[in-house]
Amino acid sequence: MTLGERVRLISNSLFNMTPPMVSAVMGLATVSLQLAFLPSESYALWISLHAIIATMSMIDFGMGWSLTYIVAGDSALERSDTRRVLNGSAAVVIILGLIGGLVVFGLALVTAAGLKLSPVLRDQTIILALSAALIFLTGRITLYAISILYGLRQFAYSGTLAASQTLAIGTSTIACAYFTHSVLAIALWHVFIAILFTGLGLIMVARMNSGLRFRPSFVDIPNVFSLTRFSMASQCADLANAAIWDICTLALGFLIGPSAVVAFHVGIRIPKTISSVLVRSAEVMMPMGSASEKDARPDTDRQMILEGIRWNLIIAIPASAIIFAMAPYILDVWLHRVDPDMLAVLRIVIAAVVIDAMGMAILYFAWGRGVMSLVLGATIGQALIGIVAVTVLVPEWGVTGAAIGMLIGAGATTLWLTRQLPAKAQRLGDGMRAILSGLILPGVVSGLVACSTQFLFDPPSVAGLAAAIASGLITFYGLFFTIGAHPDERLLAYTFCQQIWRQIRPLIKQIRGLLAHIRPLRSFWHALIEIAARVSGTWQHESGKSDNLFSQLSDPWGYERDIHQNRLRRAEFLVDSARRSAGISLTGGRILEIGCAEGNMTERLVGRAREIESLDISLTAIARATKRVSKAENIRFSQCDITKDTLPAGYDLVIVDGILDYFRSRRLLAELAEKIRTTVRPGGFILLGNTRQHRVIEEASWARWLVRGGLNVNRYVAQQMGYNTVAEDNDAFYSYILVQRLA
Repeated sequence: MTLGERVRLISNSLFNMTPPMVSAVMGLATVSLQLAFLPSESYALWISLHAIIATMSMIDFGMGWSLTYIVAGDSALERSDTRRVLNGSAAVVIILGLIGGLVVFGLALVTAAGLKLSPVLRDQTIILALSAALIFLTGRITLYAISILYGLRQFAYSGTLAASQTLAIGTSTIACAYFTHSVLAIALWHVFIAILFTGLGLIMVARMNSGLRFRPSFVDIPNVFSLTRFSMASQCADLANAAIWDICTLALGFLIGPSAVVAFHVGIRIPKTISSVLVRSAEVMMPMGSASEKDARPDTDRQMILEGIRWNLIIAIPASAIIFAMAPYILDVWLHRVDPDMLAVLRIVIAAVVIDAMGMAILYFAWGRGVMSLVLGATIGQALIGIVAVTVLVPEWGVTGAAIGMLIGAGATTLWLTRQLPAKAQRLGDGMRAILSGLILPGVVSGLVACSTQFLFDPPSVAGLAAAIASGLITFYGLFFTIGAHPDERLLAYTFCQQIWRQIRPLIKQIRGLLAHIRPLRSFWHALIEIAARVSGTWQHESGKSDNLFSQLSDPWGYERDIHQNRLRRAEFLVDSARRSAGISLTGGRILEIGCAEGNMTERLVGRAREIESLDISLTAIARATKRVSKAENIRFSQCDITKDTLPAGYDLVIVDGILDYFRSRRLLAELAEKIRTTVRPGGFILLGNTRQHRVIEEASWARWLVRGGLNVNRYVAQQMGYNTVAEDNDAFYSYILVQRLA
């Protein structure tokens, strides 16, 4: 298994985990808001309709996995029968969608009649039932598209499609509930979104490969029967997987009563969510197994399965360790009470989830290979073991016995799975030590750290819960990549991060380009950058830093470029205007240049005054400037830090060009303005020059207050001096202002 293949495995798993995580978040938000803004009978009807759709969606006769299986095994459509099976499957999907839609429509009407609705809501029942039928039908066609994307191993597209649809449905539900208080508006929006994303899914598949275009052919339906065994076995396995969580709940209701059902249901809520995420992570092994079936080699199979198991555990162990350690705190924040039965169920079932995670990769790899006897044995066996264990343990141990039954079922199934593939996977069970290497210690420590962090927040709160979980996860992955990960896993993580960055960088550029056209957002972004620079102090210049800069580059500021030569000519014109106004002859007067750099402006001042003094903070820059004007005898250079040193006084003209906009401090600029003010004699001139920023910055109110941008700096310093402004010379690149000290 190459490094690239391992990176792709991780990427696929992460993308495939996105939809259930988005669904969990949106579920929490939509439930609370629907309860708040919808009448109780409307909410009850809508939940009932969704329950009908979800129940009917479970019965697809394994069509989803069949499509994934056949596409993964022949993604290039090299076999002639592949296309016929796909066309026949498309027709079967339409038939199942129509028949299932009619059933959903009928059940919706029956359910609405049994709820004893108000006359207004009863009048909307037909439209609501029809909406539920359309949502079911479009869902079947969307499943077709997503199953093919699974087979092509395009999990980024399938994950984005599913997550986007969930997000769109969730946000529309919230908006409709808040603004309209109408379940009918919610239903119609759901239908629109379902049709939209169904179309997007089919277009996405067609663009991948035109041969995979959705072309229902009823003539080709008989070709689908070649996959009947695989399809029906997949259907049974899906139902068994879903039933694992529900069988124990139903058994408790019959054996103990409603109170036990509530305690057990609440206790398994979080583990069930984590399990669904792990299942989506392990599902990527299914197309991998199918795609590699033709070239199956024991060594390759073994490495694929081991990588899949280890990756699933890297996700499962930190989450489970943190939840196990923080279980009382979680229940306290969530329910404001800690029920002993709920606590026991939560901890036992979360342990079962970790054990189950070890067998998931084997299960889905075998599923991809079409070893359905193994798949059915594992899924149905786990459900049966759970039923037997519950029946035996619940009378004695109550709710805790049901949780232990699930733990026993997960343990037995995982153990059996590891022992069923010795010939193909070369004693996979012997690799468990390698799989768990480096994971146990970080898991234990992360649980302890999370448990310790929670005590800092008293009373228990959501903020404390979030802080504890974050600290636990950071601890786990920090320890894992420091002492637990194998060298190749560190390389894998680095390569994976690089690949993700390469993928999202163009998107970030597009978003930035989009946001750049929104002027307030762009201004706010620049304001944040400016504040960060001022807080960090990165703008501060010292002699050592300046010397290093000039040592590394011969022309660090690009003075030889045409744009700078043009602005120096503008400065010359203002200097000559000041000389004439002050009556300075070519052989008289004194000029002070603050910030001479390499002497580009100094060279232009030669012959314009009797005495010229040039100052700079960098000795390297002064050495170069001295060499540049070595033939001039009336120029004197000195090192000076204007923030610390005293400036000389009595000059006819003072030039401060290109340095003040580096000092990003309003207070410091005011102090420098006072220092520079005293350098010129009565009637003398001061020329200020600074680089202009983008007009979004220059024109922002925060830039004027923070004194950012060449024009703002010039005007602020001139205002602080209190001298008379004689002239301004501004263009898009540079700003000059000439001020005169009154006599």
